[in-house]
Amino acid sequence: MNTSIEFPSVIINNLEVQNSIKTFELSKKYLKRITKLALLNIINRRIQVPENEFIEKLAFDQVPYFIFKRKSQNRFIKAHHKYGTGVLDALEKGFLRQMDLIIVRKNTKEILESYRFKYKYNNENEGEAGIRDSEKVRKAMLGLLNAIRCLPGEKWPEDDVDLLCDICYQDNTPSTYEPPHFRPNTEVKSVDHFAVYHMGRINTGFHKLTGEARGWNLETFKDTATSAPVPVVEEQVPRDEEERQYANDAEQEPMEIAQEPLEMAQGSMEKQQTVTEEERESLEIDAISPEIRFGNLKIRSNNKRGCIDQIMKSPPKKAKLMLNESIENKSLEIASVLSQALENCACEWRNLDQTFQLINCNKCLEPVHAVCNGYFDSQAIDKEQFICLSCSSNNKNNKLRAHLRLVLYGAFCEEREPAVLRNAKKTEKKLLLKKLEKYGIIQPGTGVVNLKALEEAIRRNFFDVQNSARL
Repeated sequence: MNTSIEFPSVIINNLEVQNSIKTFELSKKYLKRITKLALLNIINRRIQVPENEFIEKLAFDQVPYFIFKRKSQNRFIKAHHKYGTGVLDALEKGFLRQMDLIIVRKNTKEILESYRFKYKYNNENEGEAGIRDSEKVRKAMLGLLNAIRCLPGEKWPEDDVDLLCDICYQDNTPSTYEPPHFRPNTEVKSVDHFAVYHMGRINTGFHKLTGEARGWNLETFKDTATSAPVPVVEEQVPRDEEERQYANDAEQEPMEIAQEPLEMAQGSMEKQQTVTEEERESLEIDAISPEIRFGNLKIRSNNKRGCIDQIMKSPPKKAKLMLNESIENKSLEIASVLSQALENCACEWRNLDQTFQLINCNKCLEPVHAVCNGYFDSQAIDKEQFICLSCSSNNKNNKLRAHLRLVLYGAFCEEREPAVLRNAKKTEKKLLLKKLEKYGIIQPGTGVVNLKALEEAIRRNFFDVQNSARL
């Protein structure tokens, strides 16, 4: 089903921003424009494409952006037009869930940088009226453009890198569908070893676009968008301040975490579910229609990924793939997809194995770790009513709670200092170990676990273990 689709203009105007909140179709039109513009400007900011390949630098509310020549023969611009057609076709049909623009080293295919855009769709007819605000859309768009403009690091020389584009589809995508210029791909490109930096989120009420960046150049990135002279919707706490807050919380937070009497799992769930209508309306829309949500998180046969490998013409021995070819078929690893999907779990640790079961939150519709939310076993949770820790509580200690629960669970499973601590930052690991040693759970310097002390801590911190046969 290789349907052609007209490439939208990438010049932004106020009218289109204002119209983006009015109907599903106008929102989709706006989102297609922003997607193309974002991808173009990432290429401009990160690869040494010659200046004469650009059309005049433009600006929206004093935030500059670039447009490339449509008939350019530059391989990166040609690649953009080609994979952009496929991406926009999938977006037009409502099949696009996620796309990754990946810069790799030409000789080794080592991933240098990756830029991910995730898409969510709301009801075509109603949208989410409570959050539709064109001014918020405008500010969010400026934040995204400014984050791209401020990406750090020297540009990569054209001859040193190649460009890849991967896409993931929604669960309702027909098994026969492939967008123009894409083919099924099974080469899972893991970028989870990089820290994640959020470039912004645009929410029209009908669609939500979230941008993330990963890469060597971003290891010390401090969210430059928040320091630039434009308004942004989401601000991040500087890492040094965040670590100080974490350390302060760790000193104040007792091992019992909330000091709550955990009588029954159901009773705890009822407490967790208490969310006022006002709180619901104040949160940004995370809801999408049931037919395109994660569901039971199993990877279905039509959850394919496509890839187009952009390689300049070169001698046959080096150019195994040309511009219009793609890499061969291979299945997605479920663990990889699930780790990429965790954007709302209180722990903020993505690279956990399948030992840590996942459950979907009924408010944000995101998968989260059952353990982080106080459950040893996801089967103990009422899946129709479950609200995750991040959605049900604004407690500043949520992150620490989640980390403590993960470490306790890991120590119980492994009967030693748990491997899950590898996900912690240096400061976090030090503080978590200090707390475990303080309560006699782990012997200092040995990593040996005191099972009696561990079991007591678990009983205080999990909802479903009061009468558990596992303890």
